[in-house]
Amino acid sequence: MEDTHMEHMNTETMNMEDTNMDLKNEDQNNPDQNTEVQDTAPVKRKVKKTWEENEAPLLRWILTIVSTILIGMVIGNIISVIISRLPCFDSGKFLAPERDLISGVAVFAVMFLFFWLFLRTICRTSLRAFFFGKNRRADVKQVLIIGGLYMIGMLLSMIPNSANISFMHPDPALMTVNILFCLCFLWMQTTMEEIVFRGLFLRIPYKNKVPVLPKGLLVAFLSSLLFMAGHLANPEVTTQSGLNIALMASSYFVSGFMMFLSNLMLGGMEAGMIIHFINNFFCFVFVSSEVTVIVSPALFVDYTQDNVALRGLIATVIAYIPSMVYLVWRYRRKRAEMIAAQSVEPAESDHNESV
Repeated sequence: MEDTHMEHMNTETMNMEDTNMDLKNEDQNNPDQNTEVQDTAPVKRKVKKTWEENEAPLLRWILTIVSTILIGMVIGNIISVIISRLPCFDSGKFLAPERDLISGVAVFAVMFLFFWLFLRTICRTSLRAFFFGKNRRADVKQVLIIGGLYMIGMLLSMIPNSANISFMHPDPALMTVNILFCLCFLWMQTTMEEIVFRGLFLRIPYKNKVPVLPKGLLVAFLSSLLFMAGHLANPEVTTQSGLNIALMASSYFVSGFMMFLSNLMLGGMEAGMIIHFINNFFCFVFVSSEVTVIVSPALFVDYTQDNVALRGLIATVIAYIPSMVYLVWRYRRKRAEMIAAQSVEPAESDHNESV
């Protein structure tokens, strides 16, 4: 009896193995049916939202910028006053000329620190995502090209006033210190201005994506008005009178408008950041003027007296010509490639359906 029972169990086991082999062979012979079953099965994916991938609402961006300006400027100005009264600026040969630069940059450095803090806590995103977008990094190649072209434009802008520009024969050691201080601290000031005047506006309709250019002109206009208003207290404007005030203010508007368009066409903030830094670095190190918001030992000084505001506006326009010509050419080429790629995709899908 036991032998009969064991034989019966062995027979059932062999039958089950044969059945499993048959099912396995059927699955291999019918892969399409197996795929359909897998496709119809619900797939549960765990979505992990990182700070870089999180896009904060517009109200959080506004709260971040406003909090940075209010708190950062108050604390920054207090620290700036303390720094400007340090004894080292009165007796130091190399530090005395940099008093205005260091005390002025201190305000922006404190603002930048608070901006980073509010960006992480309120908007829950990173500096890289804010400046360059969630899915991209800084385009170093384009930064070098745009910066070089803008430097060429700055040199060209000196030609109309070349007769009024004088070489100041600065002390080489003092000049070296000035260059080092500008390289170390000036980027804080220019970067913070880019954050306040253009960083928020770039997020209103676009959120770091390359837009259709005409749709961004209104936002660029509003951003440039704010940039101009933020510089109306500069001595370059307040020392003018009548129509010259409007002309000098227009120079800031044109500059802000061009930097905003540069950011739009490149798809990130690096274009405006490098242009703004080179512009201020050029004014502090190479060619300064008699009346300026920050006095520094530059190589040359522009002593132009007649039609200063009009000449300044013309020089601003000339400075942006090389970089803007390149950016417009690049934008049109990239846009043509994108349109061509979109037209190819439907054709490929139609071909696949017919096959």
